[in-house]
Amino acid sequence: MGRMLVWVFYLDREDRLSRLSMANSIFPALLAEIPKVEVMAGKLAGNGQYLQVIGRSIKPDGNARYSCRHDEDDENEIDIVRTGDGRLMLL
Repeated sequence: MGRMLVWVFYLDREDRLSRLSMANSIFPALLAEIPKVEVMAGKLAGNGQYLQVIGRSIKPDGNARYSCRHDEDDENEIDIVRTGDGRLMLL
């Protein structure tokens, strides 16, 4: 069974419901990018390693971060950032 943690960050003064709604609106795009992110992370790790997205965080400004690892026991993590305009880049 697979699992993935999703964090939605919001500022104290913001309405949680509106932040969750915003996060929900970009969720399909985030899901669609997972294969591309895993390829990017694998190339960065080298040695033909396969890394998988184990979590995502969505920030109040619409940026998101994908956290990738080889497996659950691996402590080395590669983070790929998705900007609000949809560009992917290494953190």
